[in-house]
Amino acid sequence: MSQKIVYRGYRIETKVYQDKNTKKWVPRVSIVALDESKNFEETPVSWEEEFDTKEEAENFALDGIEFYIDEHF
Repeated sequence: MSQKIVYRGYRIETKVYQDKNTKKWVPRVSIVALDESKNFEETPVSWEEEFDTKEEAENFALDGIEFYIDEHF
């Protein structure tokens, strides 16, 4: 099951997946602005890192997107 949070006006949902070849977990999130006036469509964000567990990938994805939002919005 994915994790869902709201952070600084954005809804974030983890969408990590397991690579078919390496069997490692790849961090990915979906981000949506809660303020419709921001003209921000749902956007997927992923990283090239891979993790042994789904939980590690989800935690990395949430930390990474929070940092990205802090730096860019």
